[in-house]
Amino acid sequence: MHLFSPKGLAKPMGLVEGPGGLGQGGVAATLRDDSHESESKYEEYGYNAQLSDRISLDRSIPDYRPKKAEPILSRVREDRTRILLPAIDNIKYNTFEVQQYANAAHGYNWGLWCMYIIPPQDWLDKGDETAPIRTPAMIGCSFVVDRNYFGEIGLLDPGMEVYGGENIELGMRVSDRKSISI
Repeated sequence: MHLFSPKGLAKPMGLVEGPGGLGQGGVAATLRDDSHESESKYEEYGYNAQLSDRISLDRSIPDYRPKKAEPILSRVREDRTRILLPAIDNIKYNTFEVQQYANAAHGYNWGLWCMYIIPPQDWLDKGDETAPIRTPAMIGCSFVVDRNYFGEIGLLDPGMEVYGGENIELGMRVSDRKSISI
């Protein structure tokens, strides 16, 4: 489908600008076909998020620090119902200084604000900082879960309008199963 629009307005509307044509001072534009974009992403990355739960091992994009991912992925392979969260440090915006947070579980208060919880004494007694910490909540933007299991428990609610609601939602969905581990 060919449309004509003022120069510079086509791209934000999902149109591809082309050479001039029949318009009055406009630029010819072609409506993009989403299926073509999906196919090109598959060809480029070797993965189609809608159709596959596996990433092609022979894709051209190298894994970023693959050795760091192996321990986490092996824990999920051992038990597909595990949901793992990394320990996340803070980078100060004005100095780029890394501020390391102590290991903690994630929780929330009655105002639904995410908070950090001191690990239980039995975890501290282990003396192993890499041991998982059972936690009732999570940071919704950073976790590892088996894709099929994630679908079985309902994914995250795309209509959530409360910031941080995913911190609580996933914890409640799996609370009758196994706790989330950091």
